[in-house]
Amino acid sequence: MNNKYASLIIDIKGVVFLCLVIGFLVGAKSVTASLVSTERSPFFIGDTMPKGMQGFQKGNTYGKGIRRDGKNNPMYGKRHPSWQGEKPHCKDCGKLLSKHSCIYCIDCSKKKDRSPCWKGGKPKCKTCGKEIDYRATYCKKCYHKLREKKRIKVKCLFCNKIFFILPSYLKYRKAKFCSKKCKGKWMSKNRVGKNNPIWIDGRSYLPYPPDFNQQLKDRIRVRDNFICQKCGVPELECDTKLDIHHIDYNKENCREDNLISLCRSCNSKVNNNRKHWTNYFKGGE
Repeated sequence: MNNKYASLIIDIKGVVFLCLVIGFLVGAKSVTASLVSTERSPFFIGDTMPKGMQGFQKGNTYGKGIRRDGKNNPMYGKRHPSWQGEKPHCKDCGKLLSKHSCIYCIDCSKKKDRSPCWKGGKPKCKTCGKEIDYRATYCKKCYHKLREKKRIKVKCLFCNKIFFILPSYLKYRKAKFCSKKCKGKWMSKNRVGKNNPIWIDGRSYLPYPPDFNQQLKDRIRVRDNFICQKCGVPELECDTKLDIHHIDYNKENCREDNLISLCRSCNSKVNNNRKHWTNYFKGGE
């Protein structure tokens, strides 16, 4: 019996709670409707509602009201708290400006001295008086004419042809040939054998010993992790395999501690100043 009474009490409490919730919702709806339909609502403006509140309640008269955008907005123009007066007009053309701080429109502000970067116009060439860029002092034609006047006569060492060069070329680049072909031909005749600065008793013409084979080269590359030991470039980024270089420049010495992996460009660089590079790879420097 006690259990039956307890269950009945619980059911009654649930029904009462539901009634209270329904009554609260109905009351809230009536309150909002009264606020919207009266001047107590913060959104009430005359007989019409703002754009966001149109259609708030079905069957009401607010959905058919006038739109409150543009000039119909109550905060438009002078009614706005941050009103600064009518927008100014351009002093030259009379065009309406977008900001109160402007004096001229975009087109009129670009006229000569009105720009803050105006420097009195473009400079003129010193010889012909033609307008040029701000960083220049002569126009292109006058500049090339002046360069031609400064050129010096030089005789080619190979074909004996006379050509003209600037003094800076003769001072820094040591121009002694009229073309690259003449330079190559002269080098092939005069920089061969003992006349070559890299010449060392003709060792470069000697063949490599049979111990210096492909298996030995592969072991050295694996030992160096396929990385150039001078610049650190991996073999995958090179066009060819890494070269195996003799540290003491002796082809007969094929011990593994005398061999090192280098890329093609570094292997060509270490052929000059050999004493420096032998000490460098041995850890002396």
